[in-house]
Amino acid sequence: MKKGVLSMKKDQDVTMHIYVESVSPSGIKVVNSIPDGLKSQDVVELKKISYVDGVVDRNRTIAWSDIMITHVNIDAQREVEFMVSSDSCYVEMVFYTSCSSGYELDGPQRLIHIDENQHNLLFLSQAAYANYWPIGQNKELISIILTRDLFYRYVPQESMFARFLKAIDKEEPTPLFKQSAPITPQMEGLLRDILATQHDTLLRRMSMEAKVIELLMMQFQQYLDLHYTGAKQTIDSKIHRTMLDAKYYMDYNFAKPSSLLDLAQKVGTSEYYLKKYFKQVFGKTVFDYMNEKRMVRARYLLQEEGMNVNEVAQYLGIPDATNFSAAFKKYFGVSPSKLYK
Repeated sequence: MKKGVLSMKKDQDVTMHIYVESVSPSGIKVVNSIPDGLKSQDVVELKKISYVDGVVDRNRTIAWSDIMITHVNIDAQREVEFMVSSDSCYVEMVFYTSCSSGYELDGPQRLIHIDENQHNLLFLSQAAYANYWPIGQNKELISIILTRDLFYRYVPQESMFARFLKAIDKEEPTPLFKQSAPITPQMEGLLRDILATQHDTLLRRMSMEAKVIELLMMQFQQYLDLHYTGAKQTIDSKIHRTMLDAKYYMDYNFAKPSSLLDLAQKVGTSEYYLKKYFKQVFGKTVFDYMNEKRMVRARYLLQEEGMNVNEVAQYLGIPDATNFSAAFKKYFGVSPSKLYK
């Protein structure tokens, strides 16, 4: 079995090490050898690709003094199991954009299962846990690890977070969301921005750290929204599953927009139920969700793929580039042509 060591400073002089070991198949090498003693302004980036027994593991890590971002992309012809442990406690923001995964403590005791296109916030202690990945292509995880000190600076001191904070005090592994929550288009946009950030060392760290904190704020806000509205508790599980199906359909077909009636028929519900319960579950209308998804994708295509305005409009299934430009400017406050330039 191969063991990788992910390291980051947990305070002024001490480095925290996270050990990632591939159990099945053995031999997957994760990014390792991040230097100890990082200064506050240092940013280190490392990449590694492993080809082992039907598994291709692409691993990229960006780290500075108190934050570590890991981008994992796996093609697997068999299930993959990792064992993860640490010499210190930490908080991890996990975003499974195109994969589902399970976390199990010794026992086996399941900590949490996270479905595709869901996120959670985990507190993890020094206790080892197993992390499972399913068979499939292009399985993606974006993980952001925070030191406890950094997390404490931003966590709201509200009663809604008392359970999570109590678990941290007792050093008991726990998820913030008892049921993992959907990744919103805004979250996905920030994640892509973080991975694409290119600046000199100090500016790059400042830019990425600001986006990480904004992403953390979004997780906190979604947790509060779900708690106060109780949407998942009050909606029948079958209806909730149907709303997730509608969301997943839009996530993968935003370039082929459907009418509300067509979408309702595709997921096996009525137009009335789709309008009512989609907003109750996700806090926005079907139209608003689709529009956000398309605009976030449009910004990525303009900035990162270098597509021009007409190409992006065509890609998104918008026949009139003028209409696309107007919608983009209304959403972001800047014309798409300026971003393309």
